[in-house]
Amino acid sequence: MGAVVLALLLAFAGLRSRERGPEVRVQVAGKGRVVQTVEAEGSLEAREQVEVGSDVMGKIAEIRVSVGDTVRAGDTLCVIDPGVYREQYRAALANLAAQEARLRKAAEDLRRARALFEKGLIAKAQLEEAQANYEALKAQVEATRAQLGQASENLRK
Repeated sequence: MGAVVLALLLAFAGLRSRERGPEVRVQVAGKGRVVQTVEAEGSLEAREQVEVGSDVMGKIAEIRVSVGDTVRAGDTLCVIDPGVYREQYRAALANLAAQEARLRKAAEDLRRARALFEKGLIAKAQLEEAQANYEALKAQVEATRAQLGQASENLRK
């Protein structure tokens, strides 16, 4: 009986080897387009990420790059509407002119106060008040110049 089982197994194995293999298409080689599609699930991550910032804030007036463009450090990516910064610069410029006019007046008042004090016509307190007013206005002019410089820098950016 073992021989019969062995014979059946060999016959079955022989039948299986005669089964058709995978279907193969044959074609003559020639020029053509090769299209290959790959489907995969997952997420994409950039090789390198950078943070983009601005020294000034405002409404974007112009965008100079598109998604996927190559950019380098220092490239202008967008332009911020300069209107607000232009007005701040003009206001600082006008404020400086007003402060300088007050300083010139205070300098003249101090000159007169010194002359009057030397003649004994005003008290020392009045001379000191004129001197303090002049020094305060001089400091205000310096502060206004600094504001003008900052407004100019913001406008430039």
